[in-house]
Amino acid sequence: MKTQNLLKFVARFAIVHLLVHSLFAFVFVFMQNSLPEANVVALDLYDPYRPVGLISVLGQLLRGIAFALVVFPFYSIVFERKMGKIVLFGSMFGIALIGS
Repeated sequence: MKTQNLLKFVARFAIVHLLVHSLFAFVFVFMQNSLPEANVVALDLYDPYRPVGLISVLGQLLRGIAFALVVFPFYSIVFERKMGKIVLFGSMFGIALIGS
């Protein structure tokens, strides 16, 4: 039963992660393409978001799976407590901050 819950959670989490990241990537790339060439050079150096393609989608899907596996042991804390969503936000923010 726990394995089945794990698989459902990982699938949902990874798909939501992929959708949110794709939305941000689409908006960022659209805004980046509308900037003058002189301002785009700095953004090209860091390349925070790539245009949506097979490599970026697979990479984000794997990242979503990894995040889900990290968050799953805390499922009851995050989803069954009153302030659980804040705990989830804080943990994701911390992972992103340390990972960057």
